[in-house]
Amino acid sequence: MNVGKEATPDLVEFCFNVVNKTLFEMSQKRAETDRKVLANMLADDISKRYYTLTKDEILIAFSKGVREKDQMAVNPRTWNNWLREAKMNSNAYRLKQMQDDNKLLLEITKSPEELKEIEKEWRELCIFEPYEKYCEDGSFVITGVDFVYKFFEDKKMIILDDKEKLKIKSRIEQDIKLRKRRSNERKDYNAKTMSREFVLKQHFREWEKAGVNLREDLKDD
Repeated sequence: MNVGKEATPDLVEFCFNVVNKTLFEMSQKRAETDRKVLANMLADDISKRYYTLTKDEILIAFSKGVREKDQMAVNPRTWNNWLREAKMNSNAYRLKQMQDDNKLLLEITKSPEELKEIEKEWRELCIFEPYEKYCEDGSFVITGVDFVYKFFEDKKMIILDDKEKLKIKSRIEQDIKLRKRRSNERKDYNAKTMSREFVLKQHFREWEKAGVNLREDLKDD
């Protein structure tokens, strides 16, 4: 069950325990008053941005952050990075639901209101947040590249003819060959998906330079 959109006393208490556990794992100490302030800030961020996560997912995000990430501090910037990644992962199934093969199943099993909410969350998760993160610090992390690319193509925001697509794909295939040759990799690469990722990154760069606000431009869509 997700934590919901309200910073309830239960959520604040949960966040206080998360802060305490994380500080202990980092071998750090903070005054209780500071920990309570951090707990309230964390609860506020979760209820506004990460309310679709469960408590277990939040705990895993913090545990993974302590053990695998470079930011060894408990503060809003750090936990937003951890929770953003957790949100991307926990909602990956929505991408599968939105694929054409499952569209009919969705239409049968979900009400129009539920479909609208899924679409809204998908845009937030896979369109707006990745683009805004790119504009903020240049990081490019997209879940479901093929579907995101198709979304922008359908909106006529990415327009490439077959000749341009083939040219990009050929270049990517050459890069794959060089990469495998240099490192003796046996990993399989999807040239089509990598080509689409390349195009998306190009457009993100162009939109960022032009000051494009996707959230504003697509709000009435």
